[in-house]
Amino acid sequence: MLYVTGLSNSATEEVLKDRFSPYGIVDSVKKIKNYAFVHFQQREDALQVRTNFNGLTLFFTDSMS
Repeated sequence: MLYVTGLSNSATEEVLKDRFSPYGIVDSVKKIKNYAFVHFQQREDALQVRTNFNGLTLFFTDSMS
C-alpha cells in the first residue's frame, strides 16, 4: 500500500489509478480529502514507487491550476 498526500480536488481515484498503473497492478485506490491509499497487487511495486516518487509533486494544488 502506498500513502499519497497533498492531493488537489482534481486528483480523483481514477486519475490516481491511471497515474500509478504503469508501475504495477493497482488493486484499488481510496481517496479521502487531500490524501489517498493506493493498493498495489505486489508490495514491491509500492515500495519502488515510494522510493522513486518520494517528495515529488505529482499534482498541482487547486489554487495553482
